[in-house]
Amino acid sequence: MTSKWIQEDRFEVVSEMIKSLCEKYDLPIPHIYHSLPEDPCDYTDTKEIRLHVLNDDSYYEHHARHVFGHYLCGLEQTEISDKVVDLIILNI
Repeated sequence: MTSKWIQEDRFEVVSEMIKSLCEKYDLPIPHIYHSLPEDPCDYTDTKEIRLHVLNDDSYYEHHARHVFGHYLCGLEQTEISDKVVDLIILNI
């Protein structure tokens, strides 16, 4: 049985971590929502992130960084491509 409280806690914490990463690297902050019933996993595009929240053993920070990475891949196809590439290169 899953706990709605844990899921909501995970959503809030991971959302805030993603927003903090965007602020840290001066990137646009997307709207962050819960995933839709038809989403099999997290969804990202340049303006929206939908978090697929499960009660599992993965760390919140890992989840946030993983989704942020997918978000960066989408931003790489925009007018801020050079900034995203620089960010990736500097953090390898």
